[in-house]
Amino acid sequence: MSSDPGEFSEHRIPRGEGSLYARDYAGAGPAFVLMHGFPDNLHIWDDLVPHLVTSGRRVVTFDFLGFGASDKPAGVAYSFKQQLGDLEAVVEGLDLRKIVPVAHDSSGMATLNYALAHPGSVDSAIMLNSAYSEDSTVLWPEMITLFATRSMQALAIAIAQSPEQLGWLLKWQQKKFL
Repeated sequence: MSSDPGEFSEHRIPRGEGSLYARDYAGAGPAFVLMHGFPDNLHIWDDLVPHLVTSGRRVVTFDFLGFGASDKPAGVAYSFKQQLGDLEAVVEGLDLRKIVPVAHDSSGMATLNYALAHPGSVDSAIMLNSAYSEDSTVLWPEMITLFATRSMQALAIAIAQSPEQLGWLLKWQQKKFL
């Protein structure tokens, strides 16, 4: 059951051959720009938005092209680069000066690439269950398990402090996915 996210203004932001649907919740400070993953839409944030809004923060949610209430133009190459362009269009279209991009799932690449391209516009960034590259070699389940398992903490720290050992582990796992 979703919480009532509160009052918002609706926007259609031009983007190439279509438009993006965005919701803007009034507030202060750097705007939280909440981005959905695949195959979600902006409603994934409906339970979180009320908490951010009642704390007085400005919040923006939007649907990437091809999702939710945004247009689904034929012939568009839906990609991480396109998602970055969607985020840039929202920031420009709503005249957001400073943001906190919040990524879930596949929107992580848009968040990182936006922060790299516009460092002065990003107050901080939040990534939830996101990859950090389009490259399939980010799929390192053994390394994730190693660093996430409390009983292996001493081993994980030792490996992380040794460039040689860390490099070996990365190369070993990379070979599994190439």
